[in-house]
Formats: sequence, C-alpha cells, structure tokens
Amino acid sequence: MQEAYVLYGAVVGGPDKNDNFWDERRDWVQTEVALDYNAPLLTLVAWKVATDGNDPFYTRLQEGAYAANRPDGTSRPCSNPDVYCPNNDPYSFSQSEQIAVGVILGLGAVAILLMGLWLTYEWQKSLKKGE
Repeated sequence: MQEAYVLYGAVVGGPDKNDNFWDERRDWVQTEVALDYNAPLLTLVAWKVATDGNDPFYTRLQEGAYAANRPDGTSRPCSNPDVYCPNNDPYSFSQSEQIAVGVILGLGAVAILLMGLWLTYEWQKSLKKGE
C-alpha cells in the first residue's frame, strides 16, 4: 500500500506496556502522530536552532547529497519540488470547497447579524423599562 503522507522523524504513540510495536495504520494508538508528543520535541529543536549557530551533526550534508538521493518526481503526483503543482497552490479551491467556504461564511454572517439584532432589541427593551 502506498502511503499518502510520509512524516520522517515524527514521533508516534509508541509500543504497548509489553514493549511490543506493530507498525499498522489501523492501530492508531501506536501509530498516530499527534501534537502533544511532537510539540515538545519541536520546541527543543527550535530552542537549539535559536541558541546555537551551528547545525546539528546529522544535518550536515555534503554538496549534492540530497540531489543524488531525491526521488525523480514521477513516483507520486506533485513530489518534484521544481515543477509547479496545482494541488500545492494554497489559494486555489475546487468548486465544492468554494461552496463550503461560502456557506460557512454566509452562516457566520447571518449569526452575527441575528445576534446584533437581538442585542439591539434587548437594549431598546431595557431603555423602555428605565423610563
């Protein structure tokens, strides 16, 4: 099975109480990647980068090492960073995505308008009571 997303270096849930680990997608307890155990790791990495001008030893690559091992771009759609891919454009939405955004924004605007009308009504009602 081809993986949709590969997260190199991500921290997963980990082994069970008997130190057994099965790398199976459906076993989400062991294989899920979550923020609660990845955020501290990234915080430490960010602190290291912010306080030390040197790269860690494992990131020092020789010139051309990445290019020699990089996939050719034909293994998956849009895996070649040198070629434009419309799927990676954050500002292009499909028609169904545009409709969903329009509905959500429209409902939000109606909710804000109704709240404003209700507050105006309550304010007017309180002014009449105070007379």
